[in-house]
Amino acid sequence: MVYKRTLPRLALTAVFALAPAWSEILHTGGQSRYVHRISLYNEHGEIIDPRSDPAEPYSTNRTCGKCHDYAAISTGWHFNAGRAGVAAGRPGEPHVLYDARTQTWLPVSYRPWPGVFSPADAGMEAWEFTLTFGRHRPGGGVMEPPGEPEPGTRWNFSGKLEIDCLVCHSGDNSHDPIERARQIGEDQNLKWSHTVAAGLGVTRGAAKTMPDDYDPLLGPNPDHPEWSGPTLLYDRGRFNPDNRVYLNITKSPGPDRCLFCHTTSVVEPDPVHPYDTDVHLAAGLTCTDCHRNGINHMITRGDGSAEDLQNNPANATLSCRGCHLGENGRIAGRLGAPRPRHAALPEFHLEELTCTACHSGPWPRGEAARIQTSLAHGLGLTTEEDRRLQPPAVVAPVFMKNPSGEIAPHKLFWPAYWAREENGRFAPIAPQAVLKAAREHLPAPPAKDATALPELTDAMILNVLAALTKSPGDRVAYVRGGLAYERTLVDGSPALVGRPDADLQPVAWPLGHNVRSAGLALGAGGCSDCHAGDSGFFYGKVSADRAAAPVMHELMGLLAWTIPLGNLAVWAREGVVARAVALGTLGTILAALLHFAFLRRHIRRAAPVAPEGGWPVAWLRWAGLAGLYALALTGVGFMLNYGYWRPGFFAEHSAVELHLAAGIVFGAATVLLGLAWLFNRQSPRWKGADGLLWRLSARPSRLPWPAIDLVIFWTLVVSGTTLALRPETMPGWLSIAYALHGVAALAALGRLAWYVYLRRLAETPHRPQGA
Repeated sequence: MVYKRTLPRLALTAVFALAPAWSEILHTGGQSRYVHRISLYNEHGEIIDPRSDPAEPYSTNRTCGKCHDYAAISTGWHFNAGRAGVAAGRPGEPHVLYDARTQTWLPVSYRPWPGVFSPADAGMEAWEFTLTFGRHRPGGGVMEPPGEPEPGTRWNFSGKLEIDCLVCHSGDNSHDPIERARQIGEDQNLKWSHTVAAGLGVTRGAAKTMPDDYDPLLGPNPDHPEWSGPTLLYDRGRFNPDNRVYLNITKSPGPDRCLFCHTTSVVEPDPVHPYDTDVHLAAGLTCTDCHRNGINHMITRGDGSAEDLQNNPANATLSCRGCHLGENGRIAGRLGAPRPRHAALPEFHLEELTCTACHSGPWPRGEAARIQTSLAHGLGLTTEEDRRLQPPAVVAPVFMKNPSGEIAPHKLFWPAYWAREENGRFAPIAPQAVLKAAREHLPAPPAKDATALPELTDAMILNVLAALTKSPGDRVAYVRGGLAYERTLVDGSPALVGRPDADLQPVAWPLGHNVRSAGLALGAGGCSDCHAGDSGFFYGKVSADRAAAPVMHELMGLLAWTIPLGNLAVWAREGVVARAVALGTLGTILAALLHFAFLRRHIRRAAPVAPEGGWPVAWLRWAGLAGLYALALTGVGFMLNYGYWRPGFFAEHSAVELHLAAGIVFGAATVLLGLAWLFNRQSPRWKGADGLLWRLSARPSRLPWPAIDLVIFWTLVVSGTTLALRPETMPGWLSIAYALHGVAALAALGRLAWYVYLRRLAETPHRPQGA
């Protein structure tokens, strides 16, 4: 590479390095789209002339930073990984260091997330990290190291990878991320990648070909012209007579700009609807309508977490709940979001599950679906290889508890890597070190048209472990599927044993998209979508390579015996039994009303009994009976709502509120009557008044099996009170309380129907006509 005017440029660079950031940031203050017909500046702050020889690539720091605070932008979520003092934030998707020969797939990130390794642990410095993963990163951060380059690196030849603003802000999708990835990963043309990807020019040559001892200040070597490095040829047709370039820049990029790095693809898609997109995108929204940011580029993650609220309190309205349900009493419906009805959904589900648990990702089936992502599998890049089964085997949805204790869908995979014990834990061995020590023991590299990796046999693993062992006390292992495979002696012969380890957990991060519509959400077909014996929500298997696949409820941390109880309650509510009991109860009540209406003159009437305790007791009794009947009627309505006939009123939350209010009235009346009886039980007027309590609690006198009735009644009271209070100290028991409440309610309604029939219809004595 020829460098002209070297000393003046070095002096100019020093001035920019010592000077503060741009003191004057240009701005318009308007909402219209600014026309970016601008001059381009190189890394030295000079205006670019496309006719210059040599021509230099443009610098986003010097060009975009003229109007936009580049330093503030650099603090954003996409760029600040690796900076000191930056919070790790909610776990996100890591990059995956994949090596087919050593069968290594290792999650790496500069953020200390659970189960993720730092690039240094994988033998990667910033230079190797940039070349390997710069394809799916916008640059900046560790890819733009400050100060002088470290000795032994090649930043001097390739330049630093500044933030490429057009990766996200290209308004016409003319920015080519595939060409940018080739410039970074194949040619090491880091600082040229922005210019080439934008279509402003092309390069000839590659920084990769320059030897390590090349000195760019000395100019090209006449004996080795191939060491001249990349040459940039600008498309002069993009420049106007004033050497200005039009760049189609948008503040709100389309989904295509995000999807290059954030694509998720199901390996075996739904054959009926293989290309269904996110319901929000189908409605015309874009990613940035919810995932917003200011100049600091701290993009809203949309989960309503404390981290999002700390960055901007207004972010609370950009979560699922804030947009659809409202926040702090405000009216919901931002950007036209409908308010969900959640018909017949127990309210504690909204507290124990995230919205995405029911609305996002592939539909849960008997086994979690295998998926691929951009960061793990390089989606978006052109290739002739069949990568559909390329490791890692990422699966989704996997239902686990998030840091807030809510059940949420996740993407998950088990890492695989060769490891050595250090400080009581297995630390990964870099794939290059494994190849150097045991290349002859590893399977041959897979062919380009191979759909799966060659088998890594137990004998191969034993030989590699032996080659990696440095001393008799050295403990090495091959970690895969959550097991550590170690070399041991069995009857004097080497054998491979896989042992579990608490530290060898899968890597998981929340699943947010694609969002399904309400009609395709879990629960749209009833509670049996989750609460069935073969439901993928509780019983779906999560594949683990070379190890037994765990079941979903194990990863949730739920007690196995509680799930069938909830399933039983759902089967009772949604099945034939529920509808038969509900309709039978209504039919019995109707028959009783008709019986008393048309045959009441034949009924032997008992002498009227004045209520004990006077009018206060009478009012309490009638209030309690009204609450009891309201509880029964709304309860029957809820049961019918799970069947094929769905009364509109019982699908509304107001019916739940009425049910709760009736329970409070019934409970208050019962308690007050009980207190009155306790204080007056010695009075002749209150003798036997405890019958009022039992009659009020649907336990009439002379009813057989009084012990069973007491169990039913108090099960209803205790479980209903638990559901109404929803104690935070026992959230896991709410599902049990709900199941018990439903079963007890069915039993109570059945007993009531039986009593009404036997005591009021079948056993009512009649007088003969004319008697």
